[in-house]
Amino acid sequence: MDNGFPQGSPLRDPHYLRAWLKRPSLHLAQSAYAADWLSRQGRPDRRMLSDYTDPDFTQTPASLNKRARQILFNPSKGGQLVKVLQALMPTWDFVPLEKMSKHEVRALMHQSRYYVDFGHHPGKDRMPREAAASGCLVLTLRAGAAHFFDDVPLADEYKFSSADVHNGNLAQRMAALDVSFDAHWDAQHRYRHGIRQEQQVFDAQVATIFGR
Repeated sequence: MDNGFPQGSPLRDPHYLRAWLKRPSLHLAQSAYAADWLSRQGRPDRRMLSDYTDPDFTQTPASLNKRARQILFNPSKGGQLVKVLQALMPTWDFVPLEKMSKHEVRALMHQSRYYVDFGHHPGKDRMPREAAASGCLVLTLRAGAAHFFDDVPLADEYKFSSADVHNGNLAQRMAALDVSFDAHWDAQHRYRHGIRQEQQVFDAQVATIFGR
């Protein structure tokens, strides 16, 4: 899908793609976004096979405790949007998650208030789930899988568009979130809980598809 059609791939040819999809094969979808794409390509017979977040991030329960008023982000995604938001929020501390060990990332997520994801979400992305499991309040760009509540079960107020970044709406929204941070942290309980159940869901899906 989003990352599966590089330049030169025969799958970029719509005629070849349709023929390829009609071959007798088992199509597995990691996300509702991918399942929807397969359905629109005439393959509603797909099976769901999700994944699960690294247990190093899910085994320790997230806690509200005293968190630093800082925004974590993945610098490899949406770089220009990050710069725009930083300019609109000069008193906030933006921390790029780069050149760190897994332990360092996890520790930072347990200490921080926010994780903002500016990526295009080709599937259920790893880092937002790791951040949520570690207790960050998560906000995501409304793109790809983040359009689908089944993939990113967050209320609309925690999702934003590129326009929201440029017109200052996201900056204003985050300032409002910060005033009632505890209440918004509680509001994302379902998201955190679902992430902790992912391995059980994955195991059940594997058993259904391939047998025990």
